[in-house]
Amino acid sequence: MSVQLYQDLRTGQILEHINALDDSFIMVRDQAGNVSTKFWQHLTPYDPVTGRRYKDLNTIVEIEEPDEPIPVSVFPAFEKRLDLNRASAEQIAKHVNGVGMRIAKQIVDLRKSLPGERFVTLESLRAIARVDWDAIFNSDVVYIS
Repeated sequence: MSVQLYQDLRTGQILEHINALDDSFIMVRDQAGNVSTKFWQHLTPYDPVTGRRYKDLNTIVEIEEPDEPIPVSVFPAFEKRLDLNRASAEQIAKHVNGVGMRIAKQIVDLRKSLPGERFVTLESLRAIARVDWDAIFNSDVVYIS
């Protein structure tokens, strides 16, 4: 049996494929075990080895499970990426290359100014200037939950 992983292009979350509902929707499980539906167009296959997104949406990522059943989480035990909805300014400054303490404080202030004090998409970070957001998003070091 193989597990298919996808990354949400809007939030950066890693999701486990459960079932394809139709041509537009897919049922997925997130790292916390919550089940939800997503648009296919918002997802891209995810490789847990490289931690990078594929550009080809027709590629399917499959993980071979061992012969003996071992209770292993589908998701990495240690998340190398930083959740910007939970991170402090100090964590952001230390974890994200090209972001100093001043910019990290601006990110936290922006998050607190949003409805629900949460980022909904990574694109809302583009409101903060002087940061190469494309490079940060492509390096896959941040996500939002």
